[in-house]
Amino acid sequence: MTGYKDMTSNFFILGNPRSGTTLLRLMLNNHPSITVPPEAGFMMWLAERYISENFLDDVVLDQFIRDLSKIRKLETWNLDMQQLQRFIKNSKKKNYQDVCWLVHQFYARTRSKGRSVLGDKNNFYIDYLPRIKDLFPKAGVIYIVRDGRDVACSYIDLATKKIDSIYAPRLPFEVSKIAKDWVSNNSLLIREMDENVALVKYEDLVTKPEQELMRLCCYLGLPYADQMLKYHIKNQVEQQEPSEFMQWKAKTLEAPDANNVGKYQSLLTPEQIKEFNSIAGPVLKYFGYKDCW
Repeated sequence: MTGYKDMTSNFFILGNPRSGTTLLRLMLNNHPSITVPPEAGFMMWLAERYISENFLDDVVLDQFIRDLSKIRKLETWNLDMQQLQRFIKNSKKKNYQDVCWLVHQFYARTRSKGRSVLGDKNNFYIDYLPRIKDLFPKAGVIYIVRDGRDVACSYIDLATKKIDSIYAPRLPFEVSKIAKDWVSNNSLLIREMDENVALVKYEDLVTKPEQELMRLCCYLGLPYADQMLKYHIKNQVEQQEPSEFMQWKAKTLEAPDANNVGKYQSLLTPEQIKEFNSIAGPVLKYFGYKDCW
């Protein structure tokens, strides 16, 4: 992982579901100079419609605001769309990429943050990594990976919860399907891995968070800030993660828990572990996970 070439550049957080992307978002968002809103995904969903449009045209901007207001999950940002439209118009930005980051910057202002390095966190962006690199060549990419067998435990546990949110994740609970999804998602990263992608292992983030966050701050061209380790306290007080998501993200109210590392050894049966390893063994080995055969 190299340092940032452009300190004004922004970044994306990607990772397989239940791998710590929200944990990482909250940690980085607690830095005084970083803003990472909750997931919404509009940057990819609206790209084909607006990538060639001129946003100095009021008609284009009007339609963009209307389409943006319909994006699923964006309501959790609690934005005043009329004020956002004026903010974008006054910024005199012409292209889609710049306007997307203006939406994030406007969110930062609503959270009393000034000029920030901006991040966009979405799990499904894994499928768009080549497109992200094409559209946002100056943006960084932070990819977090977690032992797939622990991911399987989280998927299975999630299936036992009674979640009534309209945003509830739809994830498989059979070990074979979880393994195939995990392999597919992380194989996409392997194909796109280069020196500009910052790889973070969930296990390192929860066992030595200060060291990992220092490394990421270096990557982002920013000084380290102790506040990042207190993300859970701020989440308790200021609800940094939307209440609509908390039924399956309650652990974001707690400090990093190293006991989540390797829990599959006690939660999965030997047969389930063998089945997962038979499907995901090479990818587990690629990322340095042990006992994967």
